[in-house]
Amino acid sequence: MEFWIEEDIRPLNDADYDRVLFEHVRQLATFVENHGWLIHWESENWQGRGIQQPLVLHIRFRVRVKEANLQQAQTSLTTELDTLQRNRRIADHYRGNHGNPHQDYAGEATNFDESGANPEGWEIAQKWLEAGSNVEMMFLKSRFQGVILGPRFVLSDLLHFTANQCNRNHGMLPIGNNMLIQL
Repeated sequence: MEFWIEEDIRPLNDADYDRVLFEHVRQLATFVENHGWLIHWESENWQGRGIQQPLVLHIRFRVRVKEANLQQAQTSLTTELDTLQRNRRIADHYRGNHGNPHQDYAGEATNFDESGANPEGWEIAQKWLEAGSNVEMMFLKSRFQGVILGPRFVLSDLLHFTANQCNRNHGMLPIGNNMLIQL
């Protein structure tokens, strides 16, 4: 059984999103990767305290941990995020489940038919999400540190390569139940 932690992190403002990702979430990611945990983040609606707007850009940071490390990981992440909030490096944070405050996130294994005909689905999806997080970090390194990326290290080419791997090199990639997206 896998154990997950989701921390929803609100930057000081929407313009501060990339800085928070690069300076702070990257450090959290480095911390958890050094302990062999999988991470990813995404942007979603904020449901934390003090916000009347339905759409506030924030970071949904997820960590998969071993059961033996769960309490330590929760404590460490909360302590680090509390410090960032106290030092006004982030506006707020909360533990959540798909953005819903104060709930435990259980992962997505059941949504990928992990116990049925497709036992590798969630494992593959986790690697995809982790790779996506690493791609975003490369884009941020380029922006904040001036790292020169190769001419094909652009999102459109990375999606094109994925389509090729899926034998969809004619520009159409399946994205759901009988739905296609043109690349």
